[in-house]
Amino acid sequence: MIRLHLRIHYHTEAGSYVTVVGADPAFGSDNIEKSLRMTPSDGGYWNATAEIALNGKHPDDRLVYKYVIVWPHKKRYEAVQTVRYVSLQGLKDGDIVETRDSFRAPNSNVFVTTCFTEAIFGPCGLPKLDSMLGDKAIGNNWRLRHNVLNVSTPDKNAADLVAVRFVVLVPRLLHGHTVHITGGHANLGAWNPEHKVHMLNLGQHLYGVVCYFPRKEMDFEYKYTIYDGKDNLIFREKGTARKMIRPKDDKCHFLNVDETFEYLKPWKGAGVAVPVFSLRSEQSMGVGEFLDLEYLIDWCKKTGLHIIQVLPVNDTGMDPSPYSANSVFALHPIYLRVLEVAATSYSDNAMTSLGKMKRSESQVHSDLRSLKRKPDASKVPADLVETIQEAAKILNSAPGVEYKSALATKLELLERIYNDTWKRISSSVDFRSWWSKNMDWLPAYASWKALLDSNDEWNFTKWDKTVRDVPELIEEKSPFYKKICFHYFIQYHAHLQLKRASEYAKENGVALKGDLPIGVARYSADTWTNPQYFKMDWSAGAPAFMGSAQNWDFPLYDWNVMAKDNYTWWRKRLSHMSQYFQAFRIDHVLGFFRIWAIPVHNWTGLLGHLEPCKPVHIKELNSIGIYDMDRVCNPYIRWWMLEKSFGGQAREIANRFMIDRGSGVFDLKPEYSTVAAIGEALPVGSLATVDEETSKK
Repeated sequence: MIRLHLRIHYHTEAGSYVTVVGADPAFGSDNIEKSLRMTPSDGGYWNATAEIALNGKHPDDRLVYKYVIVWPHKKRYEAVQTVRYVSLQGLKDGDIVETRDSFRAPNSNVFVTTCFTEAIFGPCGLPKLDSMLGDKAIGNNWRLRHNVLNVSTPDKNAADLVAVRFVVLVPRLLHGHTVHITGGHANLGAWNPEHKVHMLNLGQHLYGVVCYFPRKEMDFEYKYTIYDGKDNLIFREKGTARKMIRPKDDKCHFLNVDETFEYLKPWKGAGVAVPVFSLRSEQSMGVGEFLDLEYLIDWCKKTGLHIIQVLPVNDTGMDPSPYSANSVFALHPIYLRVLEVAATSYSDNAMTSLGKMKRSESQVHSDLRSLKRKPDASKVPADLVETIQEAAKILNSAPGVEYKSALATKLELLERIYNDTWKRISSSVDFRSWWSKNMDWLPAYASWKALLDSNDEWNFTKWDKTVRDVPELIEEKSPFYKKICFHYFIQYHAHLQLKRASEYAKENGVALKGDLPIGVARYSADTWTNPQYFKMDWSAGAPAFMGSAQNWDFPLYDWNVMAKDNYTWWRKRLSHMSQYFQAFRIDHVLGFFRIWAIPVHNWTGLLGHLEPCKPVHIKELNSIGIYDMDRVCNPYIRWWMLEKSFGGQAREIANRFMIDRGSGVFDLKPEYSTVAAIGEALPVGSLATVDEETSKK
């Protein structure tokens, strides 16, 4: 058993407090209601003491915990991208450990997300000199002798010596850079850069080292520094130096100091937002394509831009709106470069070079530069190359994007390539590996596409096949098998091309930011495959106070059902798209918290309500002078309105659809009480309005 004194500096608001949460029973076993509540002291410090059993369950000898700020009705957690822990390596029963922690705010931890670590601050062709792999004892073992220091380990002269474990979060670290600590004490180099102390990469942008100091000498200053691979100083922390203060408990010989690197200036970056379809190049076929992103990446690198945000790239079928996704997993075939698909499919070498991305960084960088040139079409049938080039010429001559023509042409050409090469591609190791990793969505999506192609009806509730038939549909003897495999083929090549663009972006220090629509198309592969997650009798939209009321015709999510499996569908969606994107924009993110819900039988957005919402009591309406509930809750129809809207046909409309209550007051008949019921009985455009009648006269 060891004793742990926790200390953190955090200025709280009145009515709030700081608590410590973790898996250890002393921290509440991850239950915030049973967590270790801290006690405030002067200067904004909070303190707590815990007894920790060394024989408890502590993976990797790490005592993991986090700080939470608690108000009566809300909580503020530390950023979750990095793990805070006290190392238990080298500690013995009876030891006393003191911490000096700083709160890890989200604004710093954003720099340790993949957007920065894999792209913006990523390799850019540089080797990663300071690996997080290997022995981390220098940064974790309290009693390990440090051969740089001319002092004994804590086991000798223990009454005078304190082991200090310095841990610093360095969020903005480029590949090839290393972290060091320097200070006024001789064991930190006495401010001499030649004798600075190297810190070990502990992972998650945490760097640490254990140093030893005589207790009486623990009144020195220090700073963290960053150097490049040639030992040139890149950053020294801003402001005055940090101050080391000896532990308050004279029996404490172990001090854990956990801090965040203080940069001189805030990081600033800019980017460009663009639809992929607008990136037309000489190699495109009437519409911007995934591989056209490489030219934009080159431009971003030259101009110093760091992020490319694109509109959604999911399959929307013949609907040109990128926000009407037929699948949140499938990519749109319109963004495929057909000649690249042909070169990849007809040539084993091309397929291998595109399909295998996990090689050394230098190899990938070299390959991607060469692959950006025109594809090697030497193995592609000459007549097919000519057809592709002629189609591209025609479509590229259009002043705008001929969406339907471009998609139809590409699908026709892709089907020919598929027929010629599918047998060989489907048996390749690369394809089989990709197919097995996408089994949880791909067969159902491809089956849905094949059924859609064979039906004249979008409403899959009228089909004779359901998602339960997928195992039968994907069998080789199925009449849909060939069509299903065609969609495998398309998605495989779409994956290869977007993945290639993504890798090229990261190699050049540019992050790709994807766009996730808040909803999915009503009769989509997602609603067909997972109907339990959607409220199909409701539509999402926007209320009138945000402009004109809108009905997007996206079914609402059933969040209660999604919560039961820990939001598996959303987790899979984000995980899948993170193959290609390092950051995301979520369209209408407010929809996660509230949404304008419209009954499906209402085609406009006027008759909806916010969900969730609080009801308005009749007494509240009465208090502001509203007493006529029929006026505010039911359609308000008067004879003068009918005459104004329908002119000479007003009486015909009234007799067919309404009940005459007298005095010019009308109600809708029960069988015509919804927009959908009226629309089905009276198709739009079958009746002329007053303006149309006047124009005819």
